[in-house]
Formats: sequence, C-alpha cells, structure tokens
Amino acid sequence: MLWKTPPLLILSMKRFTTNMKKINHKIQVPETLDISPHILSNDSPTQYHLKAVAYHFGSYMGGHYVALCRNPNGQWNVFDDESVHLAQNVDLTQGYAYFYEALPIS
Repeated sequence: MLWKTPPLLILSMKRFTTNMKKINHKIQVPETLDISPHILSNDSPTQYHLKAVAYHFGSYMGGHYVALCRNPNGQWNVFDDESVHLAQNVDLTQGYAYFYEALPIS
C-alpha cells in the first residue's frame, strides 16, 4: 500500500535471470494504469498514462537501448542513438522500463 504517489511513475521490469539469461516474455502493459486499489490517501494521483518505454536488445554482456516516447500529438517516436523517427509498429510488450505520468486527480 502507498500513502502518496509520484507525478512520474517508473516501472522497471526484471529482464535477466540470476544466472544472467535474458527474459524475453511478453507482458501486457496498459496505456492507462489505475493503481487506486493500492493508495491510502485521497489527495494522491491514482491514474497514470504511459509516456515512454525503454527497450534493451542483446544480452547481459552487451546490447543496445532504444526509447519509444509519445509526442504531444499522441504518436510514438523511436529514439535510437542519433536517429529519431515516427514508430510504424508499436509493441509495448517487451519493454525494460515503463514511464507513466500522473493524470489530474478528479
């Protein structure tokens, strides 16, 4: 249970086993996250909207990170080193970290 929640919520997924093997399981990630069952306070955000996802490609010994970020128009942009472009296919199921922004308290 939480008393107070942050304006930005970052969820990091366990993507490596204890013997350093990559975990590639797909997970279902909501674009709007409701954490109200876990909040004790009435003046804290309970609804969050997904804003960005970090991905890791490769193994424990090396790899590459790419970010998928929602722009102000609601479209997803891919940030890959020096390259930025609109995402053609968005797959939220294999992220390494998920970045949520609190929605206004209603």
